[in-house]
Amino acid sequence: MTLEQKLEREIQRLYGKAKHNYRAAYALSVIAVLTSILAGLAVAGQWFPLSVRAVLSASPGAILIVRERLKFEERASWHYRKLHSIEGLLHQLCYQGKSEANMSEQWRNITDELRPLWPTFGKAPKRSEP
Repeated sequence: MTLEQKLEREIQRLYGKAKHNYRAAYALSVIAVLTSILAGLAVAGQWFPLSVRAVLSASPGAILIVRERLKFEERASWHYRKLHSIEGLLHQLCYQGKSEANMSEQWRNITDELRPLWPTFGKAPKRSEP
């Protein structure tokens, strides 16, 4: 497989991951808003038993916390950033006559540069020294 094919395959993979993360963030936002509306109506109209209304009322906040902790938007942005960087490499390889060795090295540099920027869930607690 040529470097050009590998770059194209990586671009498609990153595009799929970016789309997936963006759609997840968007869907959770919409679900939170709709659940909030339903909860308000359920409370005002006393549509459901009290326990169901309580769960509906708590759901929008819980959904938004999950959305925030899983960092779907940040992950989508990270994937798009890497995708656009790799697209630049592909264009240099195909249209500017850059060597595969040079582009391969730049690809590795992009990966090394972006790796520490990946949105994590947070830092693990540090072990205290006695």
